[in-house]
Amino acid sequence: MTRFLFASTPIEGHSATPVPIIARLIAAGHEVTWLAGTAFADRARATGAGFAPITDADDFSSVIDPTDYFPHLRELRGLALIKAAFRDVFINQAYGQVTDLRRVLDDFAADVIVADPLNFGVPILAEQRAI
Repeated sequence: MTRFLFASTPIEGHSATPVPIIARLIAAGHEVTWLAGTAFADRARATGAGFAPITDADDFSSVIDPTDYFPHLRELRGLALIKAAFRDVFINQAYGQVTDLRRVLDDFAADVIVADPLNFGVPILAEQRAI
């Protein structure tokens, strides 16, 4: 049995794609914990995975439109909007993601960490731990 930690960015599109993969891993007898936004807790538990909430990174999973969480983005257009949204939704979350990952890994010794490519906390943690 392998222990998997999934880490999702708390946006629908980034938190929907792991569901079938996690369900298959659980069905195959593996243990999975899913670090995600609280709005996705029931989805995570429905797969049979353990759920770990995002606490140190921003959990904006309860909003459908990211500008409801980051209202300053409403004032921007074009490339300025894309750059600011990428900064706020992804890059600026890295420090909190690392802290969340450390907290979860203290209780769940994962063999494998799976994350969407815009979860920058995972490669930073890997670099810090030389894994």
